[in-house]
Amino acid sequence: MRTPSLAAIGPAARREARFLGYASGNFGKNILWSTADITLLFMLTDMIGLPAATAGAIFFIGLACDAVLDIVVGWSAERTRTRFGQFRPYILIGAPLCAAAFVLLYSLPFLDVRDALTVAAAVTLFRALFAIADIPHNALITRMTRDSRARTRIAGYRMAFSSIASLLISLAAPLMLAGANRPGTLLILALVAAGGAVATLVIAAFSAGHLDRPAAPVPMALREQVAAILASPDARILLGVTILTGLFPPLFAKTFLYFGQYVLDEPHSVSACLSAMVLGQLVGIPFWSWLGAATEKAYALAASHLIAASGFFAVAVFQPGGWVIAALGLWCGLGLGGLYMLIWAMAPDVVEQIEAAGRGRPDAMLFALLIFAMKLAISLGAMALGLVLDVAGYRAGGVQPEDVRTAIIWMTGTVPATGGLLCAFAALGYRLGHREHARLRRQIATENEVEA
Repeated sequence: MRTPSLAAIGPAARREARFLGYASGNFGKNILWSTADITLLFMLTDMIGLPAATAGAIFFIGLACDAVLDIVVGWSAERTRTRFGQFRPYILIGAPLCAAAFVLLYSLPFLDVRDALTVAAAVTLFRALFAIADIPHNALITRMTRDSRARTRIAGYRMAFSSIASLLISLAAPLMLAGANRPGTLLILALVAAGGAVATLVIAAFSAGHLDRPAAPVPMALREQVAAILASPDARILLGVTILTGLFPPLFAKTFLYFGQYVLDEPHSVSACLSAMVLGQLVGIPFWSWLGAATEKAYALAASHLIAASGFFAVAVFQPGGWVIAALGLWCGLGLGGLYMLIWAMAPDVVEQIEAAGRGRPDAMLFALLIFAMKLAISLGAMALGLVLDVAGYRAGGVQPEDVRTAIIWMTGTVPATGGLLCAFAALGYRLGHREHARLRRQIATENEVEA
C-alpha cells in the first residue's frame, strides 16, 4: 500500500489549520456574547438592583441598536477595498474596542453604578461595538471555501470554539450567585474574557490571509443587496428560521439562572445544567457535522430543534434537580449545538444561490441581515422575559410567590420548547441541498470562464 507523501498531506493540513484558526474567533466572540446573553439580565436585576421590566427594556434597547448597526457594518464591509483585505480590518479594529466596552459594562456593579440611563448607555455601547467585529468575521466563511460540505465542517469547528467559551461561562456562573465580593470577581472575569476575545479574533483575522479578497471589484448598492437576498426563497426561509431561533431557544439559558435559584432552590444546579448543556454541544458537533454532510443541512437543523425542544419540555414538566437536571442539560445541549451550528453552515450556500441567479454576491449583507434578525429576536425575548417576571411580581432575592415560580417555569421550558417545534417545521421549507449547491457552483464557474 502506498504511503501518502508529505506534499500530498501538506496542503490539506494547511487548509484545516486555516479553518481552525478562522473558527477560533468564535471563542473570542462567544466569551463576550454568551456572558452577556446568559448573565446580563440577572446582573441588572440582582446585582445592580433594577426592576425586571427596566432591565428587560435595557436588554432590548442594547440588542436593537446592535442589530441596526449590523446592517450598517454589513453595508460598509461590502464596500470596503483595502490592501489588508475586505473584512479583516474590521475585526482587527473592532475586537479591542468591543473588549474594552465589555469590561466597562461588567465593572458597573464594582463601581456601584445604579442609574438606569448610565447602565443603558454601557449596554448599548458594548452591543454596538460587538457588531464591528462580528459581521465581518461571519462573512469570512464565504471566502474560506466554496464547498458546501467543507462549510459544514468549518461550522462545526466554530461551534466547538463557541461551546468551549460557553463551558467556561457556565462554570463561572455560580460566582454571580454567591460570594461576598461578587462585583470584584465579576470584574476580574470580565478582564480575562476580554483578553481572550482579542487574542482569538486577531488569530482569526490573520488566518484568512490572502483569501480575504472582494468577490467583485465594484460593490453593490444597499438596495440591490437587500433585494437580491429577499428574492431568494431559501434566504427568506433561513431568515424566518433565524428569527424563531433567536426568539425561543435562548430563553432557556436566560431563565435557568432564575429557575435554579427560585424554583429548584439549588443555585449549584445552574452550573451543573449549563455546564452539561455545553458538554452536550461539544459531544454533538461531530454528529451534526456528519449528519449535515451525509443528508441535508435542513433535515439536520429540524432534528436539532426537536431534540432541544424535548429537553425543554422535560425540564418544565418534571422540574428535576441533582444529576437529572444535568442529564437534561446534556440532552438540550446536544440539540442546541446543531441548531446554532447549522444556520451558519447554510448561509454561505445561499450566497452562491444569489450569485447564480445573476444578482451579485452580497456576502456580508446576508450575514448582517441574519444576525440582525437573530439579535432583534433575542432582544424581544429578553424584554418579554423581563415583562413577564415584572407582571408576575418578581422581586430579587428571597422566596418568590407562586405566580413568579409558574412564570419562571413556563419561560424556562414550555415557551422555548413550543418555539423549537415551530423552528423545526420552518427549517423543512429550506430546499438548497448539496447537489443543487454543487450545480450552482458549476454554473457560476462556467459563466466566469465565458466572461473571461
